Amino acid sequence: MVNVIRGVQDSKEFAKALVKANFDTGSSKTGGRNDFEDYPVTIVKHVKVRLNCQKGTAKNSFKDKKDICR
Repeated sequence: MVNVIRGVQDSKEFAKALVKANFDTGSSKTGGRNDFEDYPVTIVKHVKVRLNCQKGTAKNSFKDKKDICR
């Protein structure tokens, strides 16, 4: 699995590589998560924002517009 994901920097491509490596099937019919390719992308986005909160450089780009740096 490591060789499939090594060096992948784009979060969407990383998620696709995880599916290719059988980390998740991408289908609930086979025990995976239906929206798996979008799920890691969302997680990466949230982590980046939280890291920017720690740096004090966060911009609230989420739809709900709540304070994300509490």
